[in-house]
Amino acid sequence: MCGRSLGEGIRLQVDHKVPREWGGPTVDENLWALCSECNQGKRNFFASITDERVQQAMLHPSVHIRLGELLKAFGNGRVPKAYLQIVAFTHDDFEKRLRELREIGWRYRVEKRRESGRVRTFFVLEHWEPWPANPAAAIREGERAKKRRDKR
Repeated sequence: MCGRSLGEGIRLQVDHKVPREWGGPTVDENLWALCSECNQGKRNFFASITDERVQQAMLHPSVHIRLGELLKAFGNGRVPKAYLQIVAFTHDDFEKRLRELREIGWRYRVEKRRESGRVRTFFVLEHWEPWPANPAAAIREGERAKKRRDKR
């Protein structure tokens, strides 16, 4: 995570991407190597997230389903941007994955609020559709259909 190389005297530790305490399995897809400092920082960060809705959303293998289920778990409530970033941990561009949900009929809005002198971003689910069997494939097909319409 920090970008340092092994030649700099660091020690690597095997870490669970989704913590075991949150139901993360000990399988190759959920394991990675982190330096001890990054691993400790990640452990402390995840310990600070106590909202069970975030923990439950993390258990889904699909990034789209993780994001969507978190939005659904908040109902009409505001979901902090940081929570969505956490559940989309395997993708740097979580906002693109959110936009892709629109291809399968989902709608949400973005709200910005000033809190304690800072502007915070929230996402509010307005409408959702049942999950297709393969969300990523359905999203790709929706994008292809949109391109075909745009060419006309």
